[in-house]
Amino acid sequence: MKKWVAPAIFSLAGLAVSLFVYADLPESMAIHFGPGGNPDRFVPRPAGAFLAPALIWILSILIVVSPRYRRDESKRRRAESAQQAILAIVGALLLGMHLFTLAYNLGYDINPVKHGSVAVGLMFMLFGNLSPRLAQAGFLRVWPKLSPEAERAYGRFQGRLMVGAGFVFILLAPLPDKIHGPVFFTLLMLFILTMYAALFRYRRKAG
Repeated sequence: MKKWVAPAIFSLAGLAVSLFVYADLPESMAIHFGPGGNPDRFVPRPAGAFLAPALIWILSILIVVSPRYRRDESKRRRAESAQQAILAIVGALLLGMHLFTLAYNLGYDINPVKHGSVAVGLMFMLFGNLSPRLAQAGFLRVWPKLSPEAERAYGRFQGRLMVGAGFVFILLAPLPDKIHGPVFFTLLMLFILTMYAALFRYRRKAG
């Protein structure tokens, strides 16, 4: 039951804050922002206020249930051992996004571009530290398929790269908005290309 503590805390925290500020929220809430930081997607107030706390539970249930269908018993056990950390990271990230959404719609002067860069950086760093465990649990199923040894090595490389990329994304936050967007997306594309190049390299080494 310990695995459910984090989802419960984060979901109830988000629900409590939403109830507290609900009357002050606009009827139409911005929930998504374009590269320039301008809102480009809106939802009715009930959805904007309560969707994220519900989503924490929905994703948590999927994370807990998914390993039960694995045929490999050892990978199933490793996946279950990593669940508590995954649930905590997912819950914390969703709560952070929810609080940002509430604050923005309440009229606080918050820059979505800069805060988004910090959020992505933190996500990369947290999941980067967890990447080797996810590889052992079989979460990093990729194409082309890797041998178990190559998959674990790839997971360690991916973890180090994600932590480094996350640190860089956080450092980008102070840049002016006009520069931040192009630099951020250029580095993100470089990260993706590096991951795929490394994937084929590990496949050749294993072959």
